[in-house]
Amino acid sequence: MRSRTPFPRFHRALLLALALPAAACATGMPRVDPADIPRLERELAASPENTDLQVRLGMARFQARDFEGARTVLQSAVDAGNESGEALLYLGLAQEEFENWAAARDSYSRYLAKGAEGSIGDQIRP
Repeated sequence: MRSRTPFPRFHRALLLALALPAAACATGMPRVDPADIPRLERELAASPENTDLQVRLGMARFQARDFEGARTVLQSAVDAGNESGEALLYLGLAQEEFENWAAARDSYSRYLAKGAEGSIGDQIRP
């Protein structure tokens, strides 16, 4: 039997919010979608140290349901020092997909420590 996520309310609500185009504007996150993946990969190949590009690629891969690809590129960005809200939030979501609850909780805690506000921050807080 598959264990239940410790973040069910947050996960469902966030996935719905991420599917809406207005969500990116409301949260201040960059707008990306799966169609951006080829362009982002080309840009990242030209600037492999650009962690902002890595985060946008990770977000796009997550939206394309390429959770392993998303987790890999987002973890690389965070390991390289990008601890933006986008990087930490999407890394937590990707970690949830692999039921890595401790890592997801750590990413979300770091996201909240950055001062996450609004509906997403409210949904993560216990």
